[in-house]
Amino acid sequence: METITFNCRFITPAFLGGANPKGTPELRPPSIKGALRFWWRAQCGIFDLTDLRKREIEIFGGLDGENAIKSKFTIRVIHEELLTSQELPRSMTSVRNKSFKVNIFEYLAFGIYEQKEKKLNRDYVKQGETFQIKFTFRSNEYREEVEIAFRLLSIFGGIGTKTRNGFGKFEIVNDVDFLSWKPAIQRMQKGPEKSFSSFSDKIICFQTKDTTDSAEQALAEVGKAYKNAREFVEDPHNYEHRSYIASPIVDNKRQKSFLDRHAKPYYMTVVPEAEDYRGLILFLPYLFLEDASSMMKELYGQREKNPNSTGLRISDLKKSLVQTSISKHQEYYSESNGFFHKELCHNENPHALPPVAL
Repeated sequence: METITFNCRFITPAFLGGANPKGTPELRPPSIKGALRFWWRAQCGIFDLTDLRKREIEIFGGLDGENAIKSKFTIRVIHEELLTSQELPRSMTSVRNKSFKVNIFEYLAFGIYEQKEKKLNRDYVKQGETFQIKFTFRSNEYREEVEIAFRLLSIFGGIGTKTRNGFGKFEIVNDVDFLSWKPAIQRMQKGPEKSFSSFSDKIICFQTKDTTDSAEQALAEVGKAYKNAREFVEDPHNYEHRSYIASPIVDNKRQKSFLDRHAKPYYMTVVPEAEDYRGLILFLPYLFLEDASSMMKELYGQREKNPNSTGLRISDLKKSLVQTSISKHQEYYSESNGFFHKELCHNENPHALPPVAL
């Protein structure tokens, strides 16, 4: 067996769960392993879901039919008492068609930050807190795949909740083979989109034009760009277009979206550059309407052949077919991406770099 130790440091607030989700934050191996599974799936390059699940169980463990498969590695987390807070960083931004401003971190923490009470409903682990993660492998067969997933987690992801909004971001401080985001993006370009979140030849990584001396300010910059982009694709209090970006959409505690639940394909994060930080938005698209599109086409074809049959009207089916078309959600991806082109930049195309090893 072999053990690898990563010394890590949180650089944005981390909303960690625990025995009581709104109690004391806890940094636990299961939450780290869950995040690792996501980034492993995103980079593995396996299209068939049956093959994907089989490989994932081989590495991370799980049930294969009636057989329980043991994980090929263990995770141990070591840290002193973690300092916590309920005071979010502040960076004010304008609200469309309003005269007042809001703290962008309150916007990014929606669901955790209670607007009426003007406070968080739980503590977070403060940025700057350090911890160790020890991986012990039963064999070296899967070590490289787990290491790649962990490095991607440290670059583009985070630990805890609201990680797509940049919370729970950490950096590895003892990784001599630290991989920067540009070669990581180039290395992870893998074919067409899939039905689940994964790297493909459609990925884009937007970056802030300048670096800042704090991770909080870098996150604030990409947070403001994301907020403005969501408002850019649709008028206030209209939610049809924004539903294609992510669903559900909740306004005044009421769901406004018509599409089934699906996660947004945007990952806000910050990365260290020398002594400063740069904000990134990773666009990681997936075909969440793939199954819906196929089913609606089949129903529409059947109804056209037999218009007198009972069931939905052709006009309803046609509307549903348009709403669930893959091209429809890609249209609104293009709109929001167009806004990111204006607000941020990706002047250097990492796909044009020569291949690199991760």
